[in-house]
Amino acid sequence: YKSSVDKFYDQSDLKKWAEVSNASTGDILLKYGITDTLTLQGSTGNVGIGTASPSEKLDVNGAIKASGGTLTDKLTISTATDEMLTLNASDNGPVYMSFERSSDRHAYVGFGSSSDSFYIANEESGGNLLFSTAGSERLRINSSGNVGIGTSTPSAKLDVAGGIKSSGSVEIGSSSAEGVILTSPGGSRFLISINNSGELQSASL
Repeated sequence: YKSSVDKFYDQSDLKKWAEVSNASTGDILLKYGITDTLTLQGSTGNVGIGTASPSEKLDVNGAIKASGGTLTDKLTISTATDEMLTLNASDNGPVYMSFERSSDRHAYVGFGSSSDSFYIANEESGGNLLFSTAGSERLRINSSGNVGIGTSTPSAKLDVAGGIKSSGSVEIGSSSAEGVILTSPGGSRFLISINNSGELQSASL
């Protein structure tokens, strides 16, 4: 029928209809019953899905999913705004970005609980965390919790391939069985520790 707005119905299901509003707004609406499913604002060009009042070029009220192999190119966000991506939880619970394979979460980044702790988490049993600069790996935390700097195979809680410099005190050990292990030019290894009298002692390993 003809009125201040033009409405077009699906004859097989009268709940499905499109509405073209009057010239004052020029909006195009797709509805199911009384629910707004898609809105194209004539005055702004904004598109709303699940909302009749989109505030941005694309405003979606609900979840978004891309699947079926149709998203073959990368997603680029280009703007002069410094804050380019925002993840906002409407409650005080977790807020994070997850990484999945075949709908199975393998890793996530964000607040995994309601606490103030921020997580960078690899949830795979044999998974590592790698940090690189200039195209080269610099630091690795392996699945056992060992940290390697300059090595990809850390064999101790801290394994450094290279020199170490400290501008403060370094505390090592709490018993005579703990100390500094030194290797002689010939390959012999010695444990250097200190006794209760402050005397250095050496033991061959």
